[in-house]
Amino acid sequence: MQRQFKSLVVGLGIVFLLSGCATTTFKSTWADPAAGPIRFDKTLVVFMSSDEAVRRSSEDRLVQYIGPERSAPSYTLLSSAEIQDKEKAKEKVRAAGFDGVVVMRTIGKREQVTYVPPSYYHDYWGYNSMGWGAAYDPGYLSTDTTVSVETNIYSLADEKLIWSGLSETFDPGNTPNMVDEIAKAAAEELERRGLIP
Repeated sequence: MQRQFKSLVVGLGIVFLLSGCATTTFKSTWADPAAGPIRFDKTLVVFMSSDEAVRRSSEDRLVQYIGPERSAPSYTLLSSAEIQDKEKAKEKVRAAGFDGVVVMRTIGKREQVTYVPPSYYHDYWGYNSMGWGAAYDPGYLSTDTTVSVETNIYSLADEKLIWSGLSETFDPGNTPNMVDEIAKAAAEELERRGLIP
């Protein structure tokens, strides 16, 4: 897991240099007080979604940054029905030799509509001279979306949660890009807490 998140940070750093500033922040995090540095040999990556295409693309994206030599998307091992069957999933995951799981799940989405006034509203005289006639530069409505995602890291060897975080991503665009941002922010938080170097 240590190397996985190191490669995750490097890969995501390149993405962010190309795409601009990050819009994901963690609103709250928790770590098992007894947890030492995270070191998994084989990590199962799960993105909980009823939309199979979103699940697959998100898991593939996260595996790409963790490293395919040390992680695998859950859809390659478990069907949508199997992953929701606790006993069947447990049996298959153990048989495949996974010792850690990273899970992401969207838990909320909110939209905020903002009115953006025309440019001549910024001072009274501009408004006064333009406001009497028909508006040639009408204002417009802007809709901003914030998505909340829960990310959990489990140790399968100990059968316990070792880290959890609730993040918010402002105007994520699409889910795989949001996964990139959350993974980068999670790696930074884990590094800050000393769970990865």
